[in-house]
Amino acid sequence: MKLEVCAPYLGGEKALVGYYHGIKTVAGTMDITAEIPTLNVPFNKVKAGTSVELEFSLIDSTNNCVIPEELFLTVVSEINCSTKEVIDFSYPSAMFEDRERHHQSIWEVPVGKGRCYQVFTLTLNDGEEDVSPYIAARFTTK
Repeated sequence: MKLEVCAPYLGGEKALVGYYHGIKTVAGTMDITAEIPTLNVPFNKVKAGTSVELEFSLIDSTNNCVIPEELFLTVVSEINCSTKEVIDFSYPSAMFEDRERHHQSIWEVPVGKGRCYQVFTLTLNDGEEDVSPYIAARFTTK
């Protein structure tokens, strides 16, 4: 069952869900004026040199509709596999797929086995609130 599309400012809390396709994630809310929180995220395996669809939805607190008009920031960071410290990062763009009722970002996985990455998606609000939902996943290349 697909959720209906709804307006972005209905009141109440919003939640991000995704990345789908069996990717293990963590989700929560964070103060957007702070740094990305320390995350306890399991690693997913991903084939180096491939494209990964990162599909996600922002839903309202009633879990009945998808919010399409929100702005998102997705950050893909190469991280040290042991310490989780950021080595480098990029910002793939996201677009709303009206027919599928979700947002989609394509991540081009760099070539090289045994590398580790963290993908972090955060909603960017209009400045009225400092807390925004996020989802995150970690990957190791094979």
